[in-house]
Amino acid sequence: MKKFLILTAVTFLLASCSNSPKTNFPTSIVGEWDSHLVINGKPDVFLARFKPNGSFDALSNGKLLLSGEYRTSGDTVFMRDGFCDMAYEGVYRFTFPNDSLRFDLVADTCQGRVHGSDKVTLGRVSSTK
Repeated sequence: MKKFLILTAVTFLLASCSNSPKTNFPTSIVGEWDSHLVINGKPDVFLARFKPNGSFDALSNGKLLLSGEYRTSGDTVFMRDGFCDMAYEGVYRFTFPNDSLRFDLVADTCQGRVHGSDKVTLGRVSSTK
């Protein structure tokens, strides 16, 4: 019995020291996320910047499109912005496929926000710091 316990402990120790590469996938939407698009035949870089203070900015080719506020609860984000009624929040579920951020509609009456957010996947912008 003593040998079994020692063998079990060694097995767990070796498993915890695995050499498998660690992934550094995000767990928060805070940060910068982008998407490289072609709109009307012209390249466009869309950037979403979610700040720790609960505000966000959306930019197109470096020009501010809109600013707003967000909050999260688990895997759900509640957003409001100046493009739509600031009194109404759009609700989206978010996931992190690979090193990206994806939004899926839960509820939102603002069609402009739905068009720009539902089923949208953005890549994480690497920090140069």
